[in-house]
Amino acid sequence: DLLSEDRWGILVGIFMQESYKLHSLTSESLLSLTLQAGLSSLKTTFCDDPSTKKETCPTCSQLLGQLAKSLPYSYHLHTAIVCKITGELMNENNPPMALPNGYVYSEKGLQLKADKTHNTVVCPTTGSTYNMSQ
Repeated sequence: DLLSEDRWGILVGIFMQESYKLHSLTSESLLSLTLQAGLSSLKTTFCDDPSTKKETCPTCSQLLGQLAKSLPYSYHLHTAIVCKITGELMNENNPPMALPNGYVYSEKGLQLKADKTHNTVVCPTTGSTYNMSQ
């Protein structure tokens, strides 16, 4: 039917599409597009592993994680090592140190743990105990 009530909904949809095209707009909100661009630059393959999720990571959060789920992974040419104990970047001022079990943490993080436990370090991942002099 040319004059049926259902055609008004179709006509409204066509009008909105043409209006968006005319004004160079998208049907998706600019906030959503901006969030997706930012999340896509942060999303890595570690975001899919529940054991590596961080509460400070936007792509790992429950709310933004849903938006990031369908986005592609970012490609990082240069990576940074972040200490699991302190959350700080490991660099020449805070060098990485390996425990005998192979796990790597920052010197500052291991020193903080050693200061609290009389020069012994408990690995946060395995629970193994080591003397700081090792």
